[in-house]
Amino acid sequence: MANLWLDLAYGSDKGLVIPGTPSRYAADLRLSVDGVHVEKAGNDVSLPWTETGRSWHLGSYVRGRKTVDRAGMPSTPSGGVINAGLYARGDYANRMAPIFVALRAGRRRLPFTDPFKRGIGASYVVPLYARRNDTLISKDAWSIWNLCLLLTQRPELQLRLGEPLRVQKLLDDLKQHQLPVVRVHLGVRTESVEIRAAMRRANILHPLGGRPVPGDVLVDRDEAVAKIVDRMRTISHSKGAAVSSKHVEEILDAEYLNVERWPFSAILSGSDSP
Repeated sequence: MANLWLDLAYGSDKGLVIPGTPSRYAADLRLSVDGVHVEKAGNDVSLPWTETGRSWHLGSYVRGRKTVDRAGMPSTPSGGVINAGLYARGDYANRMAPIFVALRAGRRRLPFTDPFKRGIGASYVVPLYARRNDTLISKDAWSIWNLCLLLTQRPELQLRLGEPLRVQKLLDDLKQHQLPVVRVHLGVRTESVEIRAAMRRANILHPLGGRPVPGDVLVDRDEAVAKIVDRMRTISHSKGAAVSSKHVEEILDAEYLNVERWPFSAILSGSDSP
């Protein structure tokens, strides 16, 4: 596929490098052993892994419209969201000043409604991918963000970003598996809502972006159904009501058992299962 954020990405001894696209309007992103780096015109701003989701996060921004940035909440791709960016908060937003200056210095007339005016000015978002009308970027941005979360949660994996062959294999897997965002289904029927609530209470879910990580051991189907039905008996609206096992199984299959795993095997291979 053409014009995707990861097209020009490559692995090196410095980590996973994703050049800004197009280069004139976007900064480069590098996932390294010591953290995430944002680079432009010789400027390099380092963001430590320990600040992931607190002082910075990856997400999407809407072209020509003010973006709402909620602390600790990643910007989830949705209809009309077309670009990838890095959001910075607090002191880390101030550290991005050289990057913003470099981006503005290289600008001429943009080929689309200017995302800098309100997007950057109000939300401190550094464009990483700024092509027009390419909604597929949401998949790349969402996968990379969840990879960052995994690396933050499991610091022992960060050292593996210094292994070029491993990083290149990881990148190849990411390019071959452009997974869509897993939407949170609220349900319309009362029973559907309560089944999902019971699944959460029983911890039958995938906390990393709604997808299992390679190596995760899933709860057995029969055991999961039994746990969900048992939990539903504790929900006030469900007490005494007959629960359809078939309905439980349908939701369990669709939202837990049959969800494609994240393509992160290369970075996980050789590590113990969590």
